[in-house]
Amino acid sequence: MSTLSSAPQVIDALGLTVDQTSLEGTIEFIKFILWQERLGKQYSRVILDETANLVGVITLKDIDSINKTCHIGTWIGHQYWGKGYNALAKSEILYIAFTVLDLEYVFAGAKLSNFRSQKAQENLP
Repeated sequence: MSTLSSAPQVIDALGLTVDQTSLEGTIEFIKFILWQERLGKQYSRVILDETANLVGVITLKDIDSINKTCHIGTWIGHQYWGKGYNALAKSEILYIAFTVLDLEYVFAGAKLSNFRSQKAQENLP
């Protein structure tokens, strides 16, 4: 995970720091996600390719069960960009958001410079 997220293209697209994508930063990220999931504030899953190699991570975060809202976030390893993993992962997690978690709104956003993410969001169902 650290190797994929520390690629310059991913760091730039997400606005991450080298410390955040280091091995130690990645371990802290995983601990944070697990803690947030236990609190019911987050639902996060890894994205795997056909041979079970890590492609990226997708997350429903800031889950608000009272207002039935959350935010969606995804990162994909640079070498997997443009291969359909993002669209497939988002389709699956949106199904979970609206049917399993019974949410009504899922918000998405991207850095102004992240045109790929903005374009991907335009294609969401």
